Amino acid sequence: MIEGVITTTKKHLESELSTSRDQFPMDYESMPFFAGELIVGVMSLTQIESAMRAYDLFHGHAPYPTDYRDMLATAWSWMYANTPKRVDVTVSVMPKSSSVRILTESVQI
Repeated sequence: MIEGVITTTKKHLESELSTSRDQFPMDYESMPFFAGELIVGVMSLTQIESAMRAYDLFHGHAPYPTDYRDMLATAWSWMYANTPKRVDVTVSVMPKSSSVRILTESVQI
């Protein structure tokens, strides 16, 4: 079994959401409709390929994080080489929050 850890902050997530919402407002409902539920998962190989194609099309017109394309390519290479049949996600929230329900989503490769 291979395990990894990803750490982020509420501030970082809010910043990424704001950027995405500004770029693609048609994909997001306004925050008053937020149900207090966040779903966390890992991208499948197909989703990573789609994200790389989107980057190739839009990176000249939209802000992307530094090395975004390289990070996607690294993730794709790792997933392809290791060919896991399933990727599970576990989330730990610190400090504990009762205002947002976090669900995890396993990915079948």
